[in-house]
Amino acid sequence: MPDEKGYSYADYMRLLRDCIDNLSAYQQRTGCYSGALKRLKDDLKHEDPFISYRASRAAIKLMRNPKLYH
Repeated sequence: MPDEKGYSYADYMRLLRDCIDNLSAYQQRTGCYSGALKRLKDDLKHEDPFISYRASRAAIKLMRNPKLYH
């Protein structure tokens, strides 16, 4: 169901998956790839809604870290 701006939960999850995929590709190219990021990436695509919800919160927390962006 879309919110007041017209975005649905599926749109939100798609955006998070894309952002984490891009971060993952960047870290692989720079040699900084971690197992935690791989698990987060997998959990965002998990079919269990509780696992994907927890992963979405972890992804937001990760992306809020200013040190992530140099």
